[in-house]
Amino acid sequence: MINKLIIECSNKNIDLEKINSLINNIDDWNDFVEICFLNGILPLMFKVLKNTAVPQIVLEELKSENRHISLHNIAMSCELIRLNNIFNNLNLSFIPYKGPLLSALIFNDITQRQYQDLDILVKEKDLLTIAVNSYSRGISKYDVSTLYHTHNLKL
Repeated sequence: MINKLIIECSNKNIDLEKINSLINNIDDWNDFVEICFLNGILPLMFKVLKNTAVPQIVLEELKSENRHISLHNIAMSCELIRLNNIFNNLNLSFIPYKGPLLSALIFNDITQRQYQDLDILVKEKDLLTIAVNSYSRGISKYDVSTLYHTHNLKL
């Protein structure tokens, strides 16, 4: 029943009557919240379910988790802007993908999709410059080997 509720909440055209009927058949709300979190859809589920018959305690948990995700996403978006400034100062370019960019493109809202990191594509010729400048510019949390992994992509 959890999967049916998730699928219904993921539809473009939301049928609240159907969603409320599915809500009544959910036995384990902890499983529901965990599945949503692990699959990166908790913000979407909260957005759809916040005005439904979901038990209040579950809504509070969804709301709390959604707030944490939103704050994280805002911080990651700020970090992407900071990276853009750093790369511009180094006369380098990059292409962001997934993360806040995908969330903005799909949902028109950076907080509606869960992501843990920033994914960027860089030119192979820029890898050494990026590696050398990473630590001195406060980008030490980025794994330079991850940057190197993109070297086969020809941009």
